[in-house]
Amino acid sequence: MSSEPITDLRAWLREQLLEHVPAGWDITPGLPEKLGKLSRTTVYLEYTTFDPTDLPPGHVSAGVDLLVASRLEDMTKGENDVDDAVLDLVLALDQIIDTHPVLSWRGEPATKEQLGAGPNLCWRIKVAAIASLTRPTPTPDPVPGTPEE
Repeated sequence: MSSEPITDLRAWLREQLLEHVPAGWDITPGLPEKLGKLSRTTVYLEYTTFDPTDLPPGHVSAGVDLLVASRLEDMTKGENDVDDAVLDLVLALDQIIDTHPVLSWRGEPATKEQLGAGPNLCWRIKVAAIASLTRPTPTPDPVPGTPEE
């Protein structure tokens, strides 16, 4: 059980989710600027909130929405295509949350919607994680006249 803040949240979430999505699905950090026709069902990992309230400096509660978009453009067929797998994904996320205390539900249920202005059905699943930046320790400039080691 890890309680360390996550430094690359979307990459970490992607790794955690890979074994829980059906073969042939894609998991992509962020949404593309322009959504086109999907060649496969895709889970987008989209940052939606950052909240530093009540956290130490250098840490933030980062809200991430998982948008599970069906590759099918017919809403009814898209719903039939992904609903059972989304339920399995939510249950897997619940187990991941139980073993990683820095990850949590955002207190809102998963919702079904249309992906952008397109015809694709999408499930929106909201989670949050305590994230931190990792910055290299700065190397001080040598003092003039001091021999370098």
